[in-house]
Amino acid sequence: MRPLWPVLLVVVAAGLATLSIALSGPQERPVSRAERALDMPYTRDMDPAERDQLLDLAAAAGADSIKTVAPWDHLEPSEDDYHWGFMDDFIAAAEARNVEVHMQVSATPDWVHPGLDDRVPDRSSRVWYPPRGGTEVGHWHDFVRDLVARYGTRVSSYEMWNEPNLGDFWRGGPDPAEYAAVLRAGYLGAKEADPDVTIVGGSLSQNDVGYTNALYDEIRKYPDAYAHDDFFDAYGVHPYAVKNGEPLAPDYPAFLANYTGPFGRKNSAFLGIEYIRRTLEAHGDSHKKLWVGEFGYNTKAAWMSPTPDATRAGWLEQAYSLLDDRPYVVGMSWYSYYSSTGSGFNIYNRATGRRTLTFRAFEATAPPPRPDRSFAKGQAGGRGTRAFRGPNEAG
Repeated sequence: MRPLWPVLLVVVAAGLATLSIALSGPQERPVSRAERALDMPYTRDMDPAERDQLLDLAAAAGADSIKTVAPWDHLEPSEDDYHWGFMDDFIAAAEARNVEVHMQVSATPDWVHPGLDDRVPDRSSRVWYPPRGGTEVGHWHDFVRDLVARYGTRVSSYEMWNEPNLGDFWRGGPDPAEYAAVLRAGYLGAKEADPDVTIVGGSLSQNDVGYTNALYDEIRKYPDAYAHDDFFDAYGVHPYAVKNGEPLAPDYPAFLANYTGPFGRKNSAFLGIEYIRRTLEAHGDSHKKLWVGEFGYNTKAAWMSPTPDATRAGWLEQAYSLLDDRPYVVGMSWYSYYSSTGSGFNIYNRATGRRTLTFRAFEATAPPPRPDRSFAKGQAGGRGTRAFRGPNEAG
């Protein structure tokens, strides 16, 4: 007969462990999760009561942050004539609900490029003609400086423009050299006002490796690029997942969604963010994180085929789960909260108050605690293992 005392010891030890856990209360495992944001643009003409209702709903749904637009044409409609009121109110309202704010800075006012209205009568198109040349880019620098001087780190990040690799948002044709000038001017203006703010560069449509490489080439022609860490603190991507017009699930294998864009390799899978990450690493920027500034699916006919709301809800959960496993991604802003109803990208209907299944999935996938990730550069040694000098820098 086998002795019973070893068994008794195990039972007693297990009982003591259980008692210890019971006495010390619930044991919380440290959680690292990607930030959950909702896209909330164009607040200038919004009724304050509706704005507050939308912010209340977002906060109740567990949104960590809101991504909004800082429209240059609305905030500075004529030179040095600032209209800050609606943005002041929006940021204060978000802060009151413990919801952080990210800004996409874009939309050129007419006074910056006089005479353009004679050639381009559509104002909604004119705002996407970027500042070009020393004078216009100088105006951009001053605007970003003044914007950051007003809001500083009350804004979690400032994205420099929107999808400059697309002709729709970089009228006249995408040009990495032009965008490098805009990115540099915005970064220097922002850091002049507050060196602690986070500047997001890129904000590209899909995972445009070719454009990113070309952008690095242009950035590093500036002698001060190294001193200013390539003029961005984090890199933005909008990895909409579509192939031949058909939506792809977030876990679709990235290697099956490569194609050649105007600047070289481009990828249209959600997980193609891995290629952007590797591109930053190859250029010595492994210390910088990614920000998914837009991602979503449409339920009505648009530039990709519709996705049923129930499928979209599952894909939202999957996308955030995939990002939770990738600590180099700070977070993602789901596109869109309530805008773009015509194409069905919205997950909440302002007119009817209807919460889609996708909205309810967002609620379910944004549990406490708040994410512990940030844009802070996480690796010692600054730029990484490979330093560089621009072509005009002394050796």
